[in-house]
Amino acid sequence: MSRIYTAPASRWRARLPFLLVGLFVLLVVAIVASRLLGLWGAETAASGSNDITVTYATEGDAPGSGVVNSPLKVSVTVPWSTGSQDTVLASVALQLLDDAGNPAVFGNGPENEAFAMKPTFDIAVWEWRGSVPSKPGKYHARINIDALYNKARNGVVDLSNPTVEAKPVAGAPLTSGFVFSQDANLWLLSSDATRQRKITFFPEFYEYADKPVWSPDGSKIAFTYSPRTDPSALPATDIWQVGADGSGAKPIVEHGDGESLLDPAWSADGKYVYYTVDTSASATYTDTLGMPGGGLMGTSVRIDRTEIATGIREQWMPASQMPASGEANGDTVYLEYIQPRGNAEGLVAPPQRLMRADASGEKTTVLADENAFQLMYAPRMSPDGKWVVFGAINIPPPNQPLPAPADTPPGGFNLLQWMGFEPTTAQAHGMPWDVYMVPATGGPGIRLTKLDEDQPYPVWLDNSTIAFMGTTGLYKLSIGEDGQPKGDPTKIHDGAPHGGLSWRAP
Repeated sequence: MSRIYTAPASRWRARLPFLLVGLFVLLVVAIVASRLLGLWGAETAASGSNDITVTYATEGDAPGSGVVNSPLKVSVTVPWSTGSQDTVLASVALQLLDDAGNPAVFGNGPENEAFAMKPTFDIAVWEWRGSVPSKPGKYHARINIDALYNKARNGVVDLSNPTVEAKPVAGAPLTSGFVFSQDANLWLLSSDATRQRKITFFPEFYEYADKPVWSPDGSKIAFTYSPRTDPSALPATDIWQVGADGSGAKPIVEHGDGESLLDPAWSADGKYVYYTVDTSASATYTDTLGMPGGGLMGTSVRIDRTEIATGIREQWMPASQMPASGEANGDTVYLEYIQPRGNAEGLVAPPQRLMRADASGEKTTVLADENAFQLMYAPRMSPDGKWVVFGAINIPPPNQPLPAPADTPPGGFNLLQWMGFEPTTAQAHGMPWDVYMVPATGGPGIRLTKLDEDQPYPVWLDNSTIAFMGTTGLYKLSIGEDGQPKGDPTKIHDGAPHGGLSWRAP
């Protein structure tokens, strides 16, 4: 057996990359430490202005103006002195005022009082994300300051410049495309992701809307709505509907005692609305994770449906949730919980099956059994009834082998991620998710993405294209005839995770 000895110079050359990496790490640590100690902050405070400033970011290329109800980001910079607790702020609130000094109106009113702004990674900058006012005109910011220690600093500052202009809608209003929830309200996004409009204006600290879904004729949107409740009462949710232009918001069905109603889905003919009924708040037992399907291993959830014309409500499927219908054949797909067999140790939730049922609910088919995935989410059937797409934890159940870690960097360690220059993967309840698909008649799952997302929410755009909303954005992906993905997902919008997603053709 031969041996190879490395010369000393070769050893140093071999070690040089590691030494450079080490020096780079030390430099980064020094920068972070100096930032934390306020060495750079002192220079910024000393050289910066003592005035509070505001900037506006709007849809498109004109930061100083935007169409009514389109996205608006307001950033306020408040001078901060390193090392002095007198300049630490408890909160910053924002009002937008018109030329006459009247508060802006959002939706159908009333005039807004003040929006709580959120702190950012820059200690001097506070931010609010919402929409351009609903009435055309020019607006300026009024800032309410609440200091944490030095109450003498509390006060109100009017920033007359710069202003933001709300422009009227030019051309036809947006009445199709994607609908999703963000910051407790519903938004429409055009199919090409170039225009976005807010259509509900619920106060986000007291009410919220999510899981919207277009009606078959596109005239309205059903959604989960949480009304304002007494502080001493348990919150609950109803199923509401609203027009595509934001008008006519009203309940379809309201919850009963101990219920929350979630995840609406229209029948293909628009005659019924299906929805999840969650009674876990009043159940005698809830699983330790507090996840849907709690209670006696799934007995706290079921699917009901309400006939739109008569308001008659009936129970449709026990121990099930997240219905999705609207396909031409009238079938519905949903998730069913089952009692685990034997040792349930290692399960992240009660076992699930992906199911398909006819309109009566009497003829059912198992599309993915309880051994296929640890947890599934938001199933959707393709328009031609051939495939069902859904989100799922991408780690198999405890009794299944782990997949080969093909995407793991050599050695299993990512230096850029460890140093914070590359974001870590999103996880829900400690587990990473991806988008999967199965034949609508049942069969093995096909993994469509490798993003390690957080509960991605998919929809079909046509029989060969899906879109899905995740923590990192809104994506599109083409699907081949064999069900395999054609390339990687394309990000088309920043997105808004965990609020649901629906799409309607223009």
